[in-house]
Amino acid sequence: MAEKDKSIATFTLNIKQNQNATMQGQIEWLEGGKRTNFRSEWEFLQLMGEVIGDEPAEWN
Repeated sequence: MAEKDKSIATFTLNIKQNQNATMQGQIEWLEGGKRTNFRSEWEFLQLMGEVIGDEPAEWN
């Protein structure tokens, strides 16, 4: 497995609402030019984990 680039990842986070003790919104990965919605903090962390190399997730 190739080593991931250790450069900084920049995200824009737009919280649309807070419901059922969790937040929902949209995250944009600026260097990757990708944007997607998330329905919980867990899903948000999974998306960020894909970029930094910790977890697989799906960006639109």
